[in-house]
Amino acid sequence: MSEAFDPAIFDFYAELPQQGPGRNSETLRVLSCISDRLPPRPTIADLGCGTGRATLALASALPDAAITAVDFSEVFCRRLRNEVARRGLADRVQVVEADMAAPPTARGSLDLLWSEGAAYNIGFENALSLWRPLLRSEGLAVISECTWLSEKRPAEVATFWATAYPAMGTRDENVSRATSAGYEIIDTHTLPAAAWDDYYDPITEAIEAGRVAQLGPAFIAELEQERAIFAASEGSYGYVFYILKPRRAG
Repeated sequence: MSEAFDPAIFDFYAELPQQGPGRNSETLRVLSCISDRLPPRPTIADLGCGTGRATLALASALPDAAITAVDFSEVFCRRLRNEVARRGLADRVQVVEADMAAPPTARGSLDLLWSEGAAYNIGFENALSLWRPLLRSEGLAVISECTWLSEKRPAEVATFWATAYPAMGTRDENVSRATSAGYEIIDTHTLPAAAWDDYYDPITEAIEAGRVAQLGPAFIAELEQERAIFAASEGSYGYVFYILKPRRAG
């Protein structure tokens, strides 16, 4: 959208419970699939963390983890720092304002790289390649990506995404991208449609309450269109968690 870097828009999104579709129960469901693979005190990075919904869920589930939460938005980071301090987590959750394409993370240092609904900002394929060197040899990556789930796509839905995210792939295409980037696939998990409402409902409430009026009718129309497209999608797309590990050489 043309106003993508308008500070007022970041202020609006910072007031939302989350900046994309998701749900703590789904974050924890995916984490439970790999928690037995993690060391007792894992080093974790949450890249493109927004205001930290997933960061805080991970911190709660893994009380001995050291977590670095990275986002380029100053207002998102400020809100997360405040919440980290309020919960008494500052000794093990560090919030860093930085580009997730070049996070301040040493090569080979991560036991777990986590990123929900953010990789598309730099391109899923690009993110896979950039982030692979950050993992330890036994490290894991969990990256969610908006994905085509069906070849049956209503015309208005296909047209919308052809402009909004033309690189969006199918599950098989994304698995192939991950394999080409040097990963093995442990599993995948699709975010249920109901979890999208956790993102859209507060936006609709804000529009109805007039809290978005200052951003203008074009921006509001974009918000409303995106939800309408999802409602019309007939399950043809959704977020898929790709649970990955580095492929060993040889």
